[in-house]
Amino acid sequence: KEFGANSFYSSLFPGQWEHTKTGFVHAAATLENSRIVFSPGVYWRSHEDDFTLDRENPEWYRNRHEKEGYGFEFQSTFASQWGISAFGGEVGKERIESSNLGTHSRARGGLFVEHQFEFVKSLSCMLGSTAYYYSDWGWDVWPGIDLGFWFTESLRIHSSVGRSFRVPTYTELYYDSPANKGNPDITPEEAWTYEVGLKWGKKRLRGELILFGREGDNLIDWVRADPDSSWRARNIARVNTSGVEVNFGFNSSNLKYFPVQKIQLGYTFLDSDREIKGLESKYVLDHLRHQFIFDMGHHLVFQFRQNWKLRFEERIGGERYLLCDTRISRKFKNGELFVDVTNVFSTDYTEVGGISMPGRWAVVGLKFSLIPNI
Repeated sequence: KEFGANSFYSSLFPGQWEHTKTGFVHAAATLENSRIVFSPGVYWRSHEDDFTLDRENPEWYRNRHEKEGYGFEFQSTFASQWGISAFGGEVGKERIESSNLGTHSRARGGLFVEHQFEFVKSLSCMLGSTAYYYSDWGWDVWPGIDLGFWFTESLRIHSSVGRSFRVPTYTELYYDSPANKGNPDITPEEAWTYEVGLKWGKKRLRGELILFGREGDNLIDWVRADPDSSWRARNIARVNTSGVEVNFGFNSSNLKYFPVQKIQLGYTFLDSDREIKGLESKYVLDHLRHQFIFDMGHHLVFQFRQNWKLRFEERIGGERYLLCDTRISRKFKNGELFVDVTNVFSTDYTEVGGISMPGRWAVVGLKFSLIPNI
């Protein structure tokens, strides 16, 4: 792929350009009988990236990266009178050769195990844990538990608790430019997540209420002390996020002569309690506070269908905007013809780093199957 990369690293150079090339191979098998399923696989991935800050003067500032990763993975499930057990793991290695980041490599591997069972009728439980190793940081373990209870056939409550982590990327560790500087001393992110939800569903109606929270430690972000300083990767002390999600849906696909096929309504609220003490954040603290979604699909003439999606969003910085997307499509025996129009009203808005998002644009496409039903 070759494409323009305006504002990718800096908003001062609109002529940024990038050329990427990726190769990927994955081979897998599935062995099974009435009780056991075993799925091993091997993979290899290569990625080349050539970035130019100013296309008119390509040698002034240019980054070239070559990344390669390969490994072996497997997973298996086993059904017994005590429930369903699953286990698996992987081992692999990755390396990078970069004009900016240098030459680095790391080995990694891990194992996971989980078991799903029922305490009593209508009460299910899933316990699991993963242990993972990176040659740069050693071992880490994250456990998790999910509980679910059916009050009736149409009403269910569920809850979950789990721990996760994310290791720094090579860019966050080693990137170096006048505007952005990596930090080889940063450590992996850690987080605990919590969720409890209530789901209700009938033949044509469904509803959902979810409360969730995330306690993040050592989250990685690019920060700076003032506008004259460069952005530097570092571990933010703490970012706690809590929120609520409400969804409602109506489906009329089996009703004859009813023009509306579906209606979906959704609302999400996020609130963050952060501690960065006087530093300006580039990414982590730039998120939505409110989001309303209205999604409707209806029939047109000649078996065409149209779908509308309206989104009202308010970011934590106070910016508000309304977005509208639509799709017109018609399915055939072996394919589908469609027209997508994104940002119908050409709304001016930003999402990350103050970079303006595209205005109205359209895509016309045709999807078809050379060998149907396979």
